[in-house]
Amino acid sequence: MNSHYAAKLLQDYVNHATVILSDVMGIGGSAAAPKAKLGKGNHFHSRKRLVVFTPERLAQDPSIAVGHEVGHSLHHLVNREIFRVRNNDRFYVETENAVELVANYLAQIFAAYEQALSPNRRMDNLQKVMGDIHRSSGLGQSEEVSFGIDEEKWNALTHDGGYSAAFFLLHRFGGKMAKTLPRLALQDIKELLTRSGYGLPLVMSYDRDESITMYTGDVDANGNPVLETRLLIASPEPIIVRPLPAT
Repeated sequence: MNSHYAAKLLQDYVNHATVILSDVMGIGGSAAAPKAKLGKGNHFHSRKRLVVFTPERLAQDPSIAVGHEVGHSLHHLVNREIFRVRNNDRFYVETENAVELVANYLAQIFAAYEQALSPNRRMDNLQKVMGDIHRSSGLGQSEEVSFGIDEEKWNALTHDGGYSAAFFLLHRFGGKMAKTLPRLALQDIKELLTRSGYGLPLVMSYDRDESITMYTGDVDANGNPVLETRLLIASPEPIIVRPLPAT
């Protein structure tokens, strides 16, 4: 597989996601796409304006993976203050979940847009190429290494509450919060969840019984969001989020 071709496919898709989400967020054409590269983790570097992905994650669901990290990039563009909380700040864990809430919310909107395009050759081609790279090179295999319980608890503590809250807001408001949600401060996000009837904490913890209850995007026969109990395990699969079904 030509690495330059794969890199171009990835950057083109990140550029595409930036255009779509910039429009949804009301930024317009002012947002420059972050630089994209393959690596051994999935994350956004704010100082470098860089988004990094494993081929494995892109092979699983490129629209969610790219939408999530581009969501972080655009969130940082419009609300840098919320990213300035240090890890020794007492609000750090809440803020991390708020940031993940926004990224997941935007990722689901982008994924729904992409899945409405049939066929979607740009997305399908990227997914196939990244699957080939993952199988041939093993790049991204680090995601399959067993996490220790403490590390998995920390990941859940800083992510799961935000993911759950994003699915709730998607069901409650659809994509209508895309312009306002990324611009809210932490306290405003917490107040929005309370007013909307969320009823779950923004920060989820496995400390009591090694399980949490959260929204995952699934709905019942009547289209109502359902809660899922997630168990803490030492060797987790990477968290895969699915687009919320239309209501």
